[in-house]
Amino acid sequence: MKIYRIYSSKHHKTYHPEPYTTKNSNACHFDGNIIDNWKPVHLTTHAPEPQMVEELADLSFVCIDTPLLKPNALKVLYPYLKNYVQFLETTTDFGNVYLMNVININDCVNYDECDIVYFPSSDRIMRFEKYSFFTAQINEVEIFKIPDARNTFPFVTEGLKNIIEENGLLGFRFELIYG
Repeated sequence: MKIYRIYSSKHHKTYHPEPYTTKNSNACHFDGNIIDNWKPVHLTTHAPEPQMVEELADLSFVCIDTPLLKPNALKVLYPYLKNYVQFLETTTDFGNVYLMNVININDCVNYDECDIVYFPSSDRIMRFEKYSFFTAQINEVEIFKIPDARNTFPFVTEGLKNIIEENGLLGFRFELIYG
């Protein structure tokens, strides 16, 4: 089984809360807990490169680590993601989009086979240099986060990556991290 980290394509615009305040920024960082009292935060686009593609991607990110989907991408991916993601509708200058709060925290890391860097002052994980997973705990088509990285990019399986690519959805970038 192949596992990927998912990112927004560097050739498409990303979003940030408007106005950009700590409170608004924090409202877009999710740790996998279900949000019962969601209050939409208006988002604006940000193009880090002048030659940025003007088209808004089907997938983008807010504040680096929170994926969002345009309605057409949600329609395609909802049947596959509905058990793993809480979709939170919010607004942009270009219409409504859906922030993805990945609520599937899968404790599937095989720590004995990983290369891990710890913070010098504690036993907390700073980063993984190499990942290893107990693949029997991961479904063929799945998006998930791991307990030690709940506030970072989600992981996806090759099955989900294939569905995204077969449907021609734009803005997705995948980094193979296992398999």
